[in-house]
Amino acid sequence: MMVGYLNDLNPVFAERVHNATMHMAQYTDINTAHYMALNQMHFALLEQSTLWAFIDTFRIFALASFVIIPLLLLMKEVVNK
Repeated sequence: MMVGYLNDLNPVFAERVHNATMHMAQYTDINTAHYMALNQMHFALLEQSTLWAFIDTFRIFALASFVIIPLLLLMKEVVNK
């Protein structure tokens, strides 16, 4: 889902790549700076997707806990009878 927004047709993405390219062009040539800017965006995407995967996993375990805990209490009452 997230990678769909990282293309040259997205004005926000194009602006951020341009700004990063211009900043890095102070230290190297423009082609290398553009490659480094795209690489920086790629690593930012990896960080965000890793965080999003952690959040999804946490939500699944939270939902499972809310379902399993009441079932365990019901099983305890059934076993005691």
